[in-house]
Amino acid sequence: PKRTKCTSFGVVPPLKTDGKDCHVILAGDLSGDAFAYPVPVSDAAENCRENGEAASVKPTSTPRRLLVGHTASMLTGLQVVPNDVGGQFILTSDRDEKIRVSHFPKSYVIHGYLLGHTAFISSMAALTVP
Repeated sequence: PKRTKCTSFGVVPPLKTDGKDCHVILAGDLSGDAFAYPVPVSDAAENCRENGEAASVKPTSTPRRLLVGHTASMLTGLQVVPNDVGGQFILTSDRDEKIRVSHFPKSYVIHGYLLGHTAFISSMAALTVP
C-alpha cells in the first residue's frame, strides 16, 4: 500500500501435502485495508540455504491479495496468531474501538469481534501460550 500503518508476517499452509508453506508479508494501510504480499523464493536461494550460505533473492512482480477491509476506519494493528485447532487467526484493530478476528488465510470468514474498548486502539500485541 501507499501509506502503510502496520505490518506483520504470516505463513500460509500448503494446499497439498507435498507442497511448501508460502511466507507472506501482511500490510495494513490508512484506508482500512489489509493486503498479503508473497515473499519470493528462488531456486538459487533454496540451494544456498541447503549449503548454509547467505542467499540473495531478487524480488519478482508478485500480485498482492486483499485480505480484509475495515469500513471507513484506518487499521492500527495487524497480527497473525495460532488458534486452538491448528489453524490461524488474523487480528485487525482500527480507530473505531474494535478488533476483528478472522480466519487466516480465508479472511472472509469472520470468527468474531472484540468490542468494549473505551478508546481507539493505537497498537496491538498478541501473546501465545505454548
